[in-house]
Amino acid sequence: MLSNVTKLFALFGVLALVITSAEAQKIHPDCAKRNFSDKVGCTCALENGGAIVPRKGGGWRWVSKTSGRQAVNDAFVQCMKRHGRS
Repeated sequence: MLSNVTKLFALFGVLALVITSAEAQKIHPDCAKRNFSDKVGCTCALENGGAIVPRKGGGWRWVSKTSGRQAVNDAFVQCMKRHGRS
């Protein structure tokens, strides 16, 4: 009986790792296309009201909110925390 319980816990552990890995790999297509170094940050920004904007000197950057007068984008911060960022 103990052997079956051990196998069950091991199975749940493996499933938890697979599910976590799958969630971490969902990168927004625009973030992958522009080849940003922080694809998770870019994805969290775009999923929570941010945008990709042009840089003055050329190229692109992502921002977590589109107006400087808005409060901190809490949804962006929570997304980053879920992905191990602080």
